[in-house]
This record gives sequence, structure tokens and C-alpha cells, in this order.
Amino acid sequence: MNRIAVVATHHKAGTEWMNHTFRVIAKNLELRVLPSLAFTALPESERKAPLILNAGNGREGLEPDLFARDDVRIFHLIRDPRDC
Repeated sequence: MNRIAVVATHHKAGTEWMNHTFRVIAKNLELRVLPSLAFTALPESERKAPLILNAGNGREGLEPDLFARDDVRIFHLIRDPRDC
């Protein structure tokens, strides 16, 4: 993988499920997994692929410049509010 994968979820929309799933994937592929707030604390030289960012509860800690990068892909999970 030569990308930064951003996994964005919202409250009650599979946050823990996605967190667990992508941690297992990262472990099997020997990739780093960071919460999005930790990404902003990294020096610019370490903000590179391959990396999985866990952005649980929306875009918290994600900088707008991140979305313009060519090496970023985003998985955004939402739920239908009609589903109980």
C-alpha cells in the first residue's frame, strides 16, 4: 500500500467495528495505525504513506490540506438514521 487511508466514522455508525477491522488489516500488512489527532502531532517528515488514520467520530483532528493530497484515500462510513 502506498497511500494514507483515512477511516472516518460517526457515533453509532460502526466506529468500533471499523477500528478493529482496520487494526487487524494493519497488523497483517505491518502498517502504522494512528488516531487522526496523533497525525497532526507528527512532524511533516513522518506524515507519509503507508499509514492508516482512524478518524472516529468524523473529521476530528483532520486538517483540510490532508484531503487535497494525492496519496490519501478516504473511507467514510455513515449510518441511516432510520435504522434503529
